[in-house]
Amino acid sequence: MRTATVIIISAIFLSIFSCGRISRMDAVFQAIDRLCDSIPQAAIDSLAAIDPSGLSGRDLYRYHLLQIKTRDKAYIAHTSDTLVLDVIDYYSRHRGEGLYPEALYYGGRVYSDLGDLPTALEFFQKSLDEISEDDANMKFQSTVLNQTGRILSQLRLDSAAIQYLEKSLSLEQKIDNNDYRTAFTHVLISGSYLHQKNIVAARRHMDEAVMLSSGLENNHQRSIRNDFAQLLLWEGKLDSALQVIRTIPTDADSIYLPFSLAISSQIYQSAGLKDTAYIHARKLTLHNNPYCKKTGFSVIFSDELRDYVPKDTLLKLIPEYKQAVEEYLNTNEAEQAIIQNSLYNYRNQIRQREKAESDARTFKIIAYAVIAVVILLFLSIAFWILWHKYRKTRKKSDLMEAIVLTDRLKEETSLKITGDTDTDKVEENMFHGIPDSNLKNHIKAQIQTLQEKPVRSKIDRRILKSDIYTRLKKKADAKDFIGNLEDTLRQLETLVETVSPGFNRRLDILTDWKISNTERTVAMFMKCGFSNTQTASLLSRSASTVSTQRSAIAKKSGVPVSCIDIIIVML
Repeated sequence: MRTATVIIISAIFLSIFSCGRISRMDAVFQAIDRLCDSIPQAAIDSLAAIDPSGLSGRDLYRYHLLQIKTRDKAYIAHTSDTLVLDVIDYYSRHRGEGLYPEALYYGGRVYSDLGDLPTALEFFQKSLDEISEDDANMKFQSTVLNQTGRILSQLRLDSAAIQYLEKSLSLEQKIDNNDYRTAFTHVLISGSYLHQKNIVAARRHMDEAVMLSSGLENNHQRSIRNDFAQLLLWEGKLDSALQVIRTIPTDADSIYLPFSLAISSQIYQSAGLKDTAYIHARKLTLHNNPYCKKTGFSVIFSDELRDYVPKDTLLKLIPEYKQAVEEYLNTNEAEQAIIQNSLYNYRNQIRQREKAESDARTFKIIAYAVIAVVILLFLSIAFWILWHKYRKTRKKSDLMEAIVLTDRLKEETSLKITGDTDTDKVEENMFHGIPDSNLKNHIKAQIQTLQEKPVRSKIDRRILKSDIYTRLKKKADAKDFIGNLEDTLRQLETLVETVSPGFNRRLDILTDWKISNTERTVAMFMKCGFSNTQTASLLSRSASTVSTQRSAIAKKSGVPVSCIDIIIVML
């Protein structure tokens, strides 16, 4: 094995001999990294062949990270957090190198070995937060989820452990169903379900683990079959447990041997096979682990084996048993204290995380609400500005058109009030017979026509030849006022309606039914061709009052004051 390792190391350095320094070190580290999973000892030896004193900057910290990683892959327990904290600090400031999540993960692995489970959980969770969820990181993400679930299982937080382990399992199955880690993930999930007394779910996952273990190396197969035998013992299937445990060798040296002896001794004890149970239990009492010693002595001093073991042997073992129990209790108390402290810290971390997430959600809701209100307010203001700008532009456009029309009408048309009607052709009313709904549009169209082709507009000769007009004209010339106002206005209204049927209706439509009675009276005098001064004399009002009422008619009609006379005459 040592020769193979030397050959691998030599091949690594020969393959990169011709490269430049930066690319050479990158290639070396990448090659060592690839060895970590398959041959961790070869990775350790390759790393040991590099002199760290010649490294600096990114190469030095890559070297330190690989030191931690290779030891972890070789199942060498971490004993200090100094190096890993330095590595984490470096990669937190150089996240562009892409190794910060991995550094956080190995921070969790270090604290897991040190027994500080809350800190380990914190580093694993930070690593998960930093990992981008894509196919390239799927295997690493699965590993971090698996380790998080493993610690939660140690803390007996089985529901949380199952959630993380099942997420890890779903990713593992996408990568490689034959990976040994997939089998052990099933074992962990089975153990968590077993703690919850969910035997059915525990057995389902254990069956999956046993099926996957057929392709694994002997030590891994032995570990999974040990767990399977223990589950069968829990289920009360003693014959099946015996059948499984008998196929597991208990003399081969491995890290799983103490656990194998503990399970086998308990199964043989339950089955009444005292000699085999005693042999396995006695081996267990010679182990350094307090739990293993305590389990072995428990089997030896059990009711089933008490009559089988010679009394002098039991007497000799009593001091050892007492010492083993005291060591176990001390260790167990320390472990319980760690677990209780871990549980408290973990729940405290969960509460802080939930509070942070709640605060973040609240802040987002408030931020979105404020943004929505600002946008709505901005849109409302913009709409209001555009609407008023449009109205002003429209009014200005209409006013400009009316001014142009008025100027042209003043130049090219004449409003003649004359009694010589024999030589003047009477112009028919322009808006007579126009539907009410189209009246305003027709007036606008007629104004456009007048702009293109001016015409003469005259007072209807029937008005000029009427008795009421003649009487009013004489009074106006004499600057006299109407004596019987109501009767005179009634006659004038009858005359206007006769000459222009629907005049009042069209006047209402033109002014949107906003015209007052006094303004209607002024409009009738305008229809008959009377000026402001003449109308003021006839109605016994001031000229300014009549002028104001005339302007009001123009405003309500949407027509400039300068051309309201023509519109009323044509109406």
